[in-house]
Amino acid sequence: KTDALEKTDALEKTDALEKAQFLRASASARVVPPRKLIGAKPIPERVVPPRGLIGAERVVPPQGLIGATLEATIESSHHRPRARSALERSITQRRMWTSKVFRPPSQRRKWGADDVLPHVNWGDLFFDLFYVGGAFNLANILKDNLTADGFGDKILSIIYFLGCFVSVFTHFWQNKLQLDSRFQLPCDVVHSATEIFYICALAMATQHIRPITLMANPAKPQMFLFCLANFLGSVYYLGILSEIAFLWVDGQKASIFFARTELVYNTMASMFTLAATIYSGVAYLSSDAERDHNAIILLLVGWILRPFLMTFVLWCRENSKSSKNFEETRVPMSINFIIHRYGEFAMLILGEGVLSLVIVDPSASSEYTEYYVTFFLGVLSVILMQFLFFKSQPNHAKHHALRRSNTAGTFYSSIIQIYFASLIVVGVTFKMMMYDYAGKFDSSPKYDADSSHGYDNDEHTRSLGSAPVGGKALTEEDRHRWIAIYFCNSLAIAFLLLAVIDVNHIGLATMK
Repeated sequence: KTDALEKTDALEKTDALEKAQFLRASASARVVPPRKLIGAKPIPERVVPPRGLIGAERVVPPQGLIGATLEATIESSHHRPRARSALERSITQRRMWTSKVFRPPSQRRKWGADDVLPHVNWGDLFFDLFYVGGAFNLANILKDNLTADGFGDKILSIIYFLGCFVSVFTHFWQNKLQLDSRFQLPCDVVHSATEIFYICALAMATQHIRPITLMANPAKPQMFLFCLANFLGSVYYLGILSEIAFLWVDGQKASIFFARTELVYNTMASMFTLAATIYSGVAYLSSDAERDHNAIILLLVGWILRPFLMTFVLWCRENSKSSKNFEETRVPMSINFIIHRYGEFAMLILGEGVLSLVIVDPSASSEYTEYYVTFFLGVLSVILMQFLFFKSQPNHAKHHALRRSNTAGTFYSSIIQIYFASLIVVGVTFKMMMYDYAGKFDSSPKYDADSSHGYDNDEHTRSLGSAPVGGKALTEEDRHRWIAIYFCNSLAIAFLLLAVIDVNHIGLATMK
């Protein structure tokens, strides 16, 4: 047994030694690469088109001499090196020119990626500046009918105020927000030119927000141009959606499905804007009626029906047989970007209230005590309103109404517009109060609907919350009463809607 065990140990040591020698020899062996075959042509690499361009998988190269591609012409051995270099530069320049002229929109966020807050560019802030002038013009609608004897005229001024504000907000700011939260337009020539057209339409819409004496008069072009500008804003939004739905987009296939769904209900809602444009245009050309309010009613009805149309289209999409899973039918929006943009617009509207308080010169006031009490109470009101607004807004996307459900998101997008309108009214009443103490209410009307240019004198000036328009001057008692009515009701509506928005973020089921 001892001899057998010794023989076994000797064999195992020999095998281990031989294995170690073999591994050392293999490690030190020189690896000779395969030789290149003489005269063999290199195998061309397979060109894979760039991923993500939906609808543009077939890449057609630029045509060269007699139908041959420039790439094939360059590879030809019959061309001199100088001509070869020139053709290469031609291809590079042509591709650069194409990318600068027209490029596809890109999906901002894809499913599975983190929701990163995109940088708000200077163009968005410049876009918001036009609403400063729009708020000034909206003030004239409120003070236009202060001298009206009937309660119906007061309701009419509210209808015009709300109809003009929600039309400009929906057709421009809201549509732009919905687009920017999901897609990013490239900075090329075509999209830059169309965006300039979009901003010009917004400027045209805000410039033609005028008192009722002008907008309700068919002989004046204010209502027709206002409706036309809003319709052009809708055309721009529908054009971008058509590009994504039928031409190309750098993103997932859900972008096409989403764009086509948006096209359906936005086209249906835009029919009311088109009807208001045609109606006001025909009324302006005929000039038969004395006062006509059907155009602003059509705009307001289109705004009221828009959320119902969107809810109906989304319901049909989710219950259709062609509807696939969630990620293939919807494009994720950047909710953090939406929160940021709504906060910027709220600061813009609150800035109107601050401007209304500080722009009035106190030296003309004979009642310094009342003036400064009103001034500091107004400043305190603006501070508390901005504090309550941002305190009630969620800090993260997962707590927002847009993330909770489609119904909650649609309701939030509609109700916050009325909240912003009530903030504008609060700012207007601040200016009226300060003007009242400063003694700057002018009893002479500035607008005259019967004059050729809309003014009864040569002073083409306009001040926020100044004298009543197109009628008799208010007495001091009536002026104070209507300023108090506007201020108290707008402030109460703002607080009420803020509570409703807060509940909408949380949900009734969660509160129970």
